[in-house]
Amino acid sequence: MDIHGQSLIDLLRVNTRPIQLRCGREMVCMLSPSEALRKAVSGLYVGIGSPSRIRHLRRAEECSPIRPLAASCFTRRVRNDAGVIVAARKILEHKDVCR
Repeated sequence: MDIHGQSLIDLLRVNTRPIQLRCGREMVCMLSPSEALRKAVSGLYVGIGSPSRIRHLRRAEECSPIRPLAASCFTRRVRNDAGVIVAARKILEHKDVCR
């Protein structure tokens, strides 16, 4: 969850633990609570975490837009060049039923 603005500043004021500063998925450094608060006040950083605890900070422009749901190429049935499904048929029962 992205937390920014005054709610981020309020959470960092009561924070006593160090917070990670990240660039993408990599940690850049650990910030003291006062350093994290200064970065949040500048407005250039967004806090990532829950409404009760900030896990790490990242630059605001790194927030990526949510991409639309796209069909996965791995879930499609195998087809030949003509578009005919060539995958094996689904097997309904693969074991004998014990009686």
